[in-house]
Amino acid sequence: FALNTFRKSLPWRLLYSHDGRLCGAQMCSRVGSVIEVTPVLQGYYAAPRLKSGRRMGIAVVHDVLGFADPNCRHLVDHWASRGFEALMPDCFEKEAEPPGLPDDDDEAFQKWLANISNEKFRENCLLKVLDCIPILKEQGCIRFGIIGLGWGGLIAEHVARSGEFGAAVSVNGWEHSAATYTLTHEAAPDLAMLYMVSEDNEYLSSVVEEIAAAGGKVKVFQDLQEGFAASASDEEVVRAAGEILQAAEQIFAEACLKKSNFVKVGTLHPDAR
Repeated sequence: FALNTFRKSLPWRLLYSHDGRLCGAQMCSRVGSVIEVTPVLQGYYAAPRLKSGRRMGIAVVHDVLGFADPNCRHLVDHWASRGFEALMPDCFEKEAEPPGLPDDDDEAFQKWLANISNEKFRENCLLKVLDCIPILKEQGCIRFGIIGLGWGGLIAEHVARSGEFGAAVSVNGWEHSAATYTLTHEAAPDLAMLYMVSEDNEYLSSVVEEIAAAGGKVKVFQDLQEGFAASASDEEVVRAAGEILQAAEQIFAEACLKKSNFVKVGTLHPDAR
């Protein structure tokens, strides 16, 4: 297993600045657009200007701020800038729009969170993400990765059990454990699963060692606060975000490496037909 720890004494807004621009290894402009995934499902799609040859499509699962949040859309744009086809489905649609962003102790918000985290809703999200695969295949993709932010990390791990993905990444995800990792590994044994988390993530930080001991790959960011905005001009924030993006890209790139298959054909003879 791999348990890597990064120490940084600064607020942590993982991938984005307060003005919605992507922080990290490479800044990129908005390149994607909203498309029809199915007649009842829309998605935000971005294509690379230059094909990388990896032929991998990335499914992005948004966090609780929803499909329209510019932060998650910029993440789709980022993967396109790195040579991947990328598509983010609207997992909430109109049926599950968040009731504003109240304090954590707000009863209505907590009820809504429970609703979008139950098994039935996860299954609905699974179908929506899998609906993205035919779109990505139309663009020439033959391999697939998935990344989820916050609540989206919970969904990414759940969807990864389908066996359709070579790599999955959860960034500050929810409700992960050694048991959920084991379930994922048993359902998709060839999957590479990476969990990245801030030390104060109440859903995950207490169990990361158990996940690592079970065989999961984990990166823990210490002294960084969960869920806050930070200035893109802060070089340390940009560097931390870059490490996250690079780690995710590495696991996606490794999943693109095809294993050679050899078949024993017997002795060849000049007169054989």
